[in-house]
Amino acid sequence: MLGIDDSTKLFNDMLSLTVQLFYVRERSLFLHEPLQAASSVLDIGCGNGAYLEAIKQDYPHLRCTGLEKDERIYRFAAARTAPGLQFVQADYREWTPWAEPFDVVIARLVALHLPDFGHFLTWLRTVTHADSLIIVIDLDDDATGPLPADCLPRFETLFRASRKPLLDRFPKPVGERLAELSSALGGLQTKLQPYCILAEDGETKRLLHRYMETVTRIMQNNHLSDERKQELDKWLNEESFTYGAGMFALSFQRI
Repeated sequence: MLGIDDSTKLFNDMLSLTVQLFYVRERSLFLHEPLQAASSVLDIGCGNGAYLEAIKQDYPHLRCTGLEKDERIYRFAAARTAPGLQFVQADYREWTPWAEPFDVVIARLVALHLPDFGHFLTWLRTVTHADSLIIVIDLDDDATGPLPADCLPRFETLFRASRKPLLDRFPKPVGERLAELSSALGGLQTKLQPYCILAEDGETKRLLHRYMETVTRIMQNNHLSDERKQELDKWLNEESFTYGAGMFALSFQRI
C-alpha cells in the first residue's frame, strides 16, 4: 500500500506541474489586470501553495492568503510562508478571516470537490466586498484529451475513470452548470472563459509527460507498469502526438 508520505509527495509534484503548465497562460488571459489593481488575494484550496507563491513573486505588493484543509499537503504550503504570503489550514466553512475582505478570490481545481457550490458562493460574500472579483478555474473535460484520440488508451481509461465520480454530480459541462448555479443565486455578473493548453512545444510536452506519469503513479499506488511507461514515452517521442488540456475560468462580480 502506498505510504502517506509517498502519496503526498506525488500529489505535491502533480500540483507543482499544474502551476508550470498553466500559470503563465492564466496570468496573461485573466489574472494580470485584476491582480495588478488588487491589494489582497485569497486562494481557496491552495494545495501546496505553489500557485499562490507564483502570484506573490509576480505581484509583490499583494497580501496573499492561502487556505488548505488537508493537513498533509498543507505542510508543503506552510513551508513557503514569507512576508505577505501566509497559509491557513482550515475548511473554508470553519474559517473566520482576521483581515479586511479580499479584492480577488481564486478557487482553482477545487469546484468539483465542493459539497455545495451554492453554499460556497453565499459564503464568499463574507470574505469579499462589492468590487471583489472571484475566479473559479477548472478542467473542461469535454475539451481535454490526446491527439490523435487513440494514442493514449491506457492513460485515458485510467484518467476518465478517476474523473467520473466527480463529473457524475453535474448534468452538463461543469463550467456551464456552475454559471447556472451562480445566476440562480442572483446579484452576480458571470463570465465564462474557455482556454486550452496544447502540447505544441517540447517543454510543454515534457511537462505534460511528467504530469501523466505522476497522475498514473498516484492512481496506481506509485506503480508505473512497463506497458504504461512505454505508452507515455511513445507519446512523448512521437512528434505528431499531442494533448490538449481544456480549461475554463468562471469569473463572478456583484452587480
